[in-house]
Amino acid sequence: MGACWGSRMFPASSGDELARAFGAYQEDQTEEYGTDGYNGTASTCSNVVIYDKTFDNEDEAEIWLESKVAKRDSGAVKVTGFPAPKASDQKKIDAIALKIRELDMELQAFPAEIIKRVRAAKSKTRGCDCGSQIAVNRIRSLSCPVCGVDFLTTDTDKARIEAMKVKRNKANAELVALKGSVDGRATKNGWRWLVGWLAAE
Repeated sequence: MGACWGSRMFPASSGDELARAFGAYQEDQTEEYGTDGYNGTASTCSNVVIYDKTFDNEDEAEIWLESKVAKRDSGAVKVTGFPAPKASDQKKIDAIALKIRELDMELQAFPAEIIKRVRAAKSKTRGCDCGSQIAVNRIRSLSCPVCGVDFLTTDTDKARIEAMKVKRNKANAELVALKGSVDGRATKNGWRWLVGWLAAE
């Protein structure tokens, strides 16, 4: 099997935040291209390794990463010369970004909340439209173990999920718009992460 180089810029952040952002990107790649370990995307690679290196040129940074990153690995370095928002603008950006992270966490935790609610109900079984009766203490996911269809999420749950997604999309649009307006007022002393990976294909 071969290997395929890929790279992507990520906003300036702490190392932990970069790791989470890259992990989310890997999950998106898995969702789009599947779980095949040779799909040629970042999803086939390990968690990002952060190198203590800073470059003022993106091409030089990429060449350096290509010389260091092994197959199925990923690495990150800092690249300078990007717009740096003023402190007041950055505070607004951070507040919206925090709101987005909180909504993402709430959406991620929601299925577990549904399962917990079902298990706490008085009924010892839960029925599915396929005719199955599942013992609630054996429920591990939203899907019926017999037919595979979601049999736990109610219409009220779906409305709450949709409302959270609407809020998340609105916040993301606000963030994109704010960053666009901020770039015009920013200085050029900022930086970003360049993440490179050598995917299996």
